[in-house]
Amino acid sequence: MPGEVMHYSDREVALLKDEGGKSALVDQGLPREHLLFAAADHLTVHSIEGWGTMLRLGEVGDGDDLYVKADSGAVVTVSAADGAVWRVNRGIREFLESLAIFELNYPFYVLNADLSERETAVEMLRHALSHSDSTSLLEDPGFWNSVLFDVGVGDYAEE
Repeated sequence: MPGEVMHYSDREVALLKDEGGKSALVDQGLPREHLLFAAADHLTVHSIEGWGTMLRLGEVGDGDDLYVKADSGAVVTVSAADGAVWRVNRGIREFLESLAIFELNYPFYVLNADLSERETAVEMLRHALSHSDSTSLLEDPGFWNSVLFDVGVGDYAEE
């Protein structure tokens, strides 16, 4: 999964009030391609009703968009199907750490793992995510809860 990283300019992140998030996007960057996420080539400004000004970071899942809120730095998804907004992580740094946790543990088990192995993988990932960012699992279904569900049904196995 390691690969090309997208770094963004100071100008692109200027609207963000979260200085840690700004520096993460400029210095650390986002993975261009990840099993869970594809970074945008450039950050674009959007206004989402009820959520305010956001920067579009890229795509997750089946074409849902990933954003960072300009005022708080929170990372959210916006559903392509119905426009629903779900919290992902407290901020950019936590999002990157959560991606790293996923990557470190992938694959979670062998192909055709039994229920016990899958449940163990789900609990391990749940614990690591909540330890890293206590907000990551607050919303259900939400992004990380959906990932946990996928791990539980056998996705993300060794191929």
